[in-house]
Amino acid sequence: MTDKLKSLQPKVEKLLVGNRPEKTIEIKVYPLSMADQMEFAELLSEGIKPLVESDAGDADFMNFLMNFFKENLPTMLKYVVDEDPKMIIQHITNDQLVRAAEIIYEVNFESAVKNVKSLLERAGVQSPSRRQFQPSAKTMDTGLNISTKKVTEKEE
Repeated sequence: MTDKLKSLQPKVEKLLVGNRPEKTIEIKVYPLSMADQMEFAELLSEGIKPLVESDAGDADFMNFLMNFFKENLPTMLKYVVDEDPKMIIQHITNDQLVRAAEIIYEVNFESAVKNVKSLLERAGVQSPSRRQFQPSAKTMDTGLNISTKKVTEKEE
């Protein structure tokens, strides 16, 4: 298999989860398909929207996250692992869950954003964050000294 084809193979990450050595298992975190990525992103963004729009303190923040994950974590895990999500939740620690979230973000979102930006730059399209404010033609100073007074006089 060529290097080009190898680079297009799904990036599957392995993660050890478990709160005790005898209960540690290795899970594979799979990349999301485009359809699953859209559903996953919508579930996540709709779920955390109230938190983002609020000015919650640390205690409220943690309480919100715990309730969000209690309601949504099994569904979210089904998108990226083969193992039973309920079994994983029984053994996974907070640090391991954060690492799984990092893997999901890095594999599915971070690399896609970088690649799209790179593609747009190669195509000569500037990303919105790099665009400079362009004054309108009405306010643009061209450096030319054109008087409208003479034109007005001739028309009269």
